[in-house]
Amino acid sequence: MLKISGMGMPAADELSRNQGCSAAEGRKRERRSKTLGKTSQFGDALADGSVTAEHVDALANATARLDESLAEQFFGHESDLLAKATASTPEQFSRHCRNLVTKLERDERLARNERQRRDTCLTRKIDRDGMYTIHGRFHPELGERIWKAIHDRGAGGQEPTESGAMPHFDEQDTADRSEGAGQ
Repeated sequence: MLKISGMGMPAADELSRNQGCSAAEGRKRERRSKTLGKTSQFGDALADGSVTAEHVDALANATARLDESLAEQFFGHESDLLAKATASTPEQFSRHCRNLVTKLERDERLARNERQRRDTCLTRKIDRDGMYTIHGRFHPELGERIWKAIHDRGAGGQEPTESGAMPHFDEQDTADRSEGAGQ
């Protein structure tokens, strides 16, 4: 209780001291408690003996390193997880939780890739003085290919400046390279 207000020892230490368990067991109990706070059904199932503390540990272990968004998605499967937990050993359930995390992470990467590809765009503006202003947002693969093409063909092999800008182009050198590429 004191740790919440910023005073006193960590909850795990307080648990081990007051309940006569090791510090490691105190940390494990604290993690279980936090995990049960994210799910309503598992607390009831643990209380009525449908699942064991090890099943809750499997949830805690699977979600320990997830960001908030993925953890939310994971716990969105609570009913399915509970059904699986009540029908399997803690080891089997742990494997199931890891597989669900892997699937959610893969789905997140695919969705991110699709978003990036959908958000790819290129705009061109010709100023009054005839100078071109080009602005683009590209998914990582296309951006790298474009940057490499500009670097290889237009900048005479010069490295970008610290800000990432390409050095000034030599128009004649660029034209010579373009003509030489077609031969």
